[in-house]
Amino acid sequence: MRILTPRTLLGHQYQIVRLIGSGGMSAVYEAIDTRDGHHVAIKHNGLPQIRGAFAREAQVLTGLCHPALPQIERYLTVDDEQLLVMQFIPGDDLEQRMAAGHAGLPINYVLTWADQLLDALIYLHSRRPQIIHRDIKPCNLKLSEQGSVVLLDIGIARDRRKYTPGISHPYAAPEELQGRVGAASDLYSLGATLYHLLAGLPPIDAHTRAELLAARQPDPLRPLHELVPQLLISVSSTVHAALALAPDARPGSAQLLQQMLRQAQYGTMPQLSVASVPVQRRWWSRLQS
Repeated sequence: MRILTPRTLLGHQYQIVRLIGSGGMSAVYEAIDTRDGHHVAIKHNGLPQIRGAFAREAQVLTGLCHPALPQIERYLTVDDEQLLVMQFIPGDDLEQRMAAGHAGLPINYVLTWADQLLDALIYLHSRRPQIIHRDIKPCNLKLSEQGSVVLLDIGIARDRRKYTPGISHPYAAPEELQGRVGAASDLYSLGATLYHLLAGLPPIDAHTRAELLAARQPDPLRPLHELVPQLLISVSSTVHAALALAPDARPGSAQLLQQMLRQAQYGTMPQLSVASVPVQRRWWSRLQS
């Protein structure tokens, strides 16, 4: 894959500023739109073998419109290279903000962002075909100038029927280890992200937890309210419900998890039947077989 250098001009319009990040199949750059000087993010693909997949993905993403998702400006092809031009969100991501402060972030802020993110997941999961983000984590979250959260890297989203594994520990749901993904996987990743934002450290990864449970050891995941004493137990238990190892034991939808978190903030214990440890063990054994 060709790496674009600063000051490279694409389509006689977009001048590259810097590389933001790259994967095996594409890269994202900050660039300047020379027509009016505003900054954009450009997802770039120069690999012919994924042209069709990139075009299909661009078609899906250009149809999205939600305040917690970056706006897509346009999709174009220049000299056999594909460009997806989208809104650029400046500043540090939430992982960088935590690293600078060496602690969790304020509870009221995190719960406000959680509500906004769940609203975005309700939107994505209700699309047809359904869109699963499958890479929710603090470094993919930034704040807009108004202070609201924006979920980045939506470009790696896939129709769940065409999912290919891409694991991000410790935010990945255990079923992703087997290449299985669904709306419940996003809820696990969001739960792990909220845990990290509140506690200042990520949760123990799902694979380690599942292996210990299968060996009849206790779940090593510490209750969130033990790490953040000022956090309501009802909020802590709701986040832990999203971190259930068995997908069926998590809240049934992003909408339900949003309702539970809203209720939990007022001290109302959420009503959710969480699978017992033996049930979790049996589920992990079936998944491994």
